[in-house]
Amino acid sequence: RAGWDGSYRRMALIFVVAVIARQGISAFSLEVFNPKVMFGGQIGICVMMVVYAFGGIESNAIFGEEARDMKRTVRRAGLIAPCLLAVFYTIAGWALVAALGANHAQEKAIAFPGTVFFEANTAMVGSWSTYLIQWMILFSLFAALLGVHNFGMRYFFALGRDGVFPRLLAK
Repeated sequence: RAGWDGSYRRMALIFVVAVIARQGISAFSLEVFNPKVMFGGQIGICVMMVVYAFGGIESNAIFGEEARDMKRTVRRAGLIAPCLLAVFYTIAGWALVAALGANHAQEKAIAFPGTVFFEANTAMVGSWSTYLIQWMILFSLFAALLGVHNFGMRYFFALGRDGVFPRLLAK
């Protein structure tokens, strides 16, 4: 899944650059950070996207015992990665609002919650990018399911090793 997530970030970066190139930095209004604007829409969809964006961030703890210096590596990864991702996805979300127009973004997002990004991406980058992102989403769902299976097996391994589950699982 990490490979596809990296591709998502590259596509989001292309989108941000395209918005800046087409609309300029002045399209990035600070009004979007007003609490009335931030929390005035569909907060459930926002929470869902945040959970998806940060899904898998706990893997540094699961695979930490394979690192050379587990305590240092896991701590750094657990602090630095979410902060960098939060900054990056904030800028990407801000670019989406800039692409839609700050005055119309909320109504467009409420009217078309499933396709608003695709429409903005097609307008800013091109339809080739939107088709690529849609295929990436499809493949990332399969990768996410595989990742859930892998995480589950790691938990069974650790619980078998510690004697909570049958020791056979630790092999």
